[in-house]
Amino acid sequence: MGIKILNTLSKVPLFGLAVILSTAGVIHLLDPYSFIDAIPNFVPKKLELIFWTGILEFLLAAGLVFKFSRPWTSIITTFYFTLLLPVHIYVSWYAIPMFGVHDQALLWGRTAFQLVFIAWAWSLRKV
Repeated sequence: MGIKILNTLSKVPLFGLAVILSTAGVIHLLDPYSFIDAIPNFVPKKLELIFWTGILEFLLAAGLVFKFSRPWTSIITTFYFTLLLPVHIYVSWYAIPMFGVHDQALLWGRTAFQLVFIAWAWSLRKV
């Protein structure tokens, strides 16, 4: 009984990240304009990029759920979160409001938290 509970609890971080990715995917698809300002002006086709980002987040969430795809999906997710770090730095540096957050210190806190997401995704390689 105790081992079964521990085995179930070990999956909480895994499913937690899958839920976060799925939620982000939904937001990207339903409210893409909330992300427009986070993308520098030199980047073309912002709405298309946001749309495909939402799709990618759903695919990553699904890949984490299934054991056979989890190792490589966690590596891809780690890479994806690492690619997002410059976006978060851009948002923080220029104090671009995101989801009602205007305080630059909070934006930098969210940027720092991206490192937690990177480590979290990396840790799921062997779950």
